[in-house]
Amino acid sequence: MSDENKTFAFLMCAHKLDAFLPLAIDSVLKQTYIDFKFYIIANNCDDDLWSYLSGLKDHRIEIYRTKIGQLAFNLNYGINLISADYVIRFDSDDICLPDRLSNTANALKKFKYPDVLSGSAQWIDVNGCVLKEQAVSMESDEIKKRLWWSNPVCHPATAISLNTLVSHGGYSWGFGSEDYDLWLRLARSTKTRFVIVPEIYIQYRISGNQSKGGILPYSESVGLMFRELIFTKKIRFFLGGLLWIIKALLKGKR
Repeated sequence: MSDENKTFAFLMCAHKLDAFLPLAIDSVLKQTYIDFKFYIIANNCDDDLWSYLSGLKDHRIEIYRTKIGQLAFNLNYGINLISADYVIRFDSDDICLPDRLSNTANALKKFKYPDVLSGSAQWIDVNGCVLKEQAVSMESDEIKKRLWWSNPVCHPATAISLNTLVSHGGYSWGFGSEDYDLWLRLARSTKTRFVIVPEIYIQYRISGNQSKGGILPYSESVGLMFRELIFTKKIRFFLGGLLWIIKALLKGKR
């Protein structure tokens, strides 16, 4: 397939109908780059959400319903349905900037189609007010070196090669660290390439409903570090395990 014919699919999981969801969906449908599919997985949802999604009228949207309310499972469910070259990740309370997909397509071509391309993000509160901006520029070597102590890749701002996802078993586990687990597994291969670009792709919403900063993802990260220590025999993952234990004890929200 030529570079000009790469195909894209947005993948979003949602479990409730709230004030943020219509804004999130609308931000995808108003992309300036209009050639994409939009897969919405309604997981462990009530009939109100399903009724709302069923009423959406856009030929690019495909909706599916599952009974299991776990993000990793539902992402894999969506991946199994998608046939595009790149999966564009997105969360149901965030906002895609209008040029997100256009900028993604240009950046992918510029960097010769890495396995994972992430944009940067503005953090917004529940009212949509900008709290801060994280404009990051980073490539594979630095990203892989940082993974023992932090996760620099903004998951809902990523484009991920479908072939890479499938060949590495998709999302593996975790109720709050499914992306961190994926990056760590991908980073074991010297052939896997990551890129983070400074252009803002999304507005990332901070609210009380997130798992971010919770004790569960911190605890899961402890396990990931010691797993990587065993697989890679790199001492930095032992240090990372200790660091995440400290984070879990001191900063983890219960």
